[in-house]
Amino acid sequence: MLQFPKSSETRLQKRGLNRKMTCHGRKSVIGFLVLALTFALLFILSPGKAEAAPYVTSQAYCLVDLTTGQVLGGKNVMQPRPVASTTKVMTAILALEYAGLKEVAVVSPKAARTESGMGLRPQDKMTIEDLLKAALLESANDASVVLAEHVAGSEDMFAYLMNKKAWAIGAYHTHFENASGLPDKEHLSTCYDLAVITRYALRNQVFEKLVATRQAVIKQPGYPGGRKIYNTNKLLGSYEGAFGVKTGTTDAAGKCLIGAAQRGNRKLVAVVLRSWDRYADCQRLLDWGFTSFTREKVVDKSNMFKVLRVNKGTRIEVTVYPDRDVYLWLSQDKMGLEKVVDVDYQPTAPLKTGQKIGELEIRYLGTTVERVKLVTRCTVGREPEGLMRLFYRLYLRLMET
Repeated sequence: MLQFPKSSETRLQKRGLNRKMTCHGRKSVIGFLVLALTFALLFILSPGKAEAAPYVTSQAYCLVDLTTGQVLGGKNVMQPRPVASTTKVMTAILALEYAGLKEVAVVSPKAARTESGMGLRPQDKMTIEDLLKAALLESANDASVVLAEHVAGSEDMFAYLMNKKAWAIGAYHTHFENASGLPDKEHLSTCYDLAVITRYALRNQVFEKLVATRQAVIKQPGYPGGRKIYNTNKLLGSYEGAFGVKTGTTDAAGKCLIGAAQRGNRKLVAVVLRSWDRYADCQRLLDWGFTSFTREKVVDKSNMFKVLRVNKGTRIEVTVYPDRDVYLWLSQDKMGLEKVVDVDYQPTAPLKTGQKIGELEIRYLGTTVERVKLVTRCTVGREPEGLMRLFYRLYLRLMET
């Protein structure tokens, strides 16, 4: 029988032990990898939370659904601030509503002296259409003053009309002092109000087309072949679906931008004021809006809201329902959604079918977005008075038995 020396045998045993340890080590590594892969797959396949609001450098901003007007997110949304040339959205609204595109306006000495303009001279004549292009694309302040004077006779009267229009369309925290957005301590608006004004302006197809134009040629005196102008809004052409709207820059307001974009059937408007990077801010907000929200029914008119006890009625109770459905854009966690009820919990007969008993207020991010009537679904007569009431109640008891 072949025998090994003890030293050799010990070495072989150690080698065997090492092989066993190696095998066990490999199994441990494989097990760890399988476990890690399992957790990775669970993380990938499990439903994640909605993407958090993006980082935005702007001191005040908001993101609004263009169709419904719902605010999806923001910061200092209702804080009045200088807004620079985003003012010209309102200037364009009034010019389009009070003047024809082919009308010719004459440049006044005051308009020609306006700073940061396109070099208009007194007595120059231009069409309203070309002045709108200059104001909205090139952000020409002198063109804005010409539009104001042509529409209202003076820029002061035009500013009065601007404020009236702002109030009429729901921009309640806005006050304009001029048509261009040049600095004035009383010339202020908010992110939300600018979104409201922009939603209104975009209903006008001429405005919508103009703010989506990247360059144009206008007929300006002194330019026999026409003058080519370029849109100051760099969001156009650099962001998928962008179609406007307006830039603004002054020392008082900082860099501002109203940006609008469309993906599929959805249209969003982002407003950033005093931004360190207005285009990146708008892009991040728009991306967030397009990817992190779903349309959900938050009020269903087919679901009974409440059963209320009726005073002095021929029926003891009445059912109450919302009078319509309500849909909102919500993030997955539904944070920020509130429902506030104001209802008469003890209505008195008689009641008609469809009669308003109360109201359901829907709030999102602290802002009221919808008010829904709460109405009855049946008619309830009034029970008889005096002695007849006793007979009537006796009759009801007999009927119950």
